[in-house]
Amino acid sequence: MKFFVDLLPIIVFFAVYKLTGDFLLATISILAATGVQMAYSWVRHRKIERIHLISAGLLAVLGGMTLLFDNSAFLQWKPTILYWVMGAAVLISHFWGKKNLTQRSLEGLLKSSNVQLQAVPTTTWSKLNLGVFGFLTAIGVANLYVAYQFSESAWVNFKLFGLTGITLVFMVALIMPLSRYMETEQKAEPAMINEEQD
Repeated sequence: MKFFVDLLPIIVFFAVYKLTGDFLLATISILAATGVQMAYSWVRHRKIERIHLISAGLLAVLGGMTLLFDNSAFLQWKPTILYWVMGAAVLISHFWGKKNLTQRSLEGLLKSSNVQLQAVPTTTWSKLNLGVFGFLTAIGVANLYVAYQFSESAWVNFKLFGLTGITLVFMVALIMPLSRYMETEQKAEPAMINEEQD
């Protein structure tokens, strides 16, 4: 359910654009869908994730400029700026704090799935964190490449299928090196004692 809620604005944007061919109308729709997404998160969890707040802020500014100047380029820059802001945060965390951002995020994600990590070397976390930084930087560049080298329609397709698909594949690749350190939490079940009577 959370995955769908996270993708809701992009799905709505894609659907409206494909149905109407109107980028400005699709921009209005993604702004509205983002408002719904944030309202749902607040009502359901009484909090809004920081990344959603940053994304919504960028969307409000760049989406507003897209509507004001009738220029899709502003909104097309939004994923790149978001990825690069996240990349900067990841890089800063590499040099500041006991745990880098990748370690904190993955430990939290796996813990919510009842998976504990045992004695992961610091060097492994460092390599994964730098890998995340490199990925976020590269995918930001890829977004701009598609935006400026291909049609508006191609970029809309890339935004939903390309960026989402690439990110999912990267997440799997990111977690794979940790598999050897994973330990699933299992609830102990009371032993059943069968007594046979003669």
